[in-house]
Amino acid sequence: MRCTGEDVRVRAYWTINRLEQASNTFSLFLQGHWDAACTREHGEWKFRELTVTHWFRETAPWSGKEDQVRLPRRGNWG
Repeated sequence: MRCTGEDVRVRAYWTINRLEQASNTFSLFLQGHWDAACTREHGEWKFRELTVTHWFRETAPWSGKEDQVRLPRRGNWG
């Protein structure tokens, strides 16, 4: 969250998991984030705008060359 004048900008990350009932296992189904501008009206916070972004294989924040998106492991833990 960050203040921009009288408004607040918010970024939230989300995941949707899926339950495979036959095997009773969960798997990641979707991931993404949303960006919102919130403003106060009559003492209540309301969304002024909302942008939802789904992360796909090619557009996820960690996509690209492995050395650019994954930090090197530090320490001897496996």
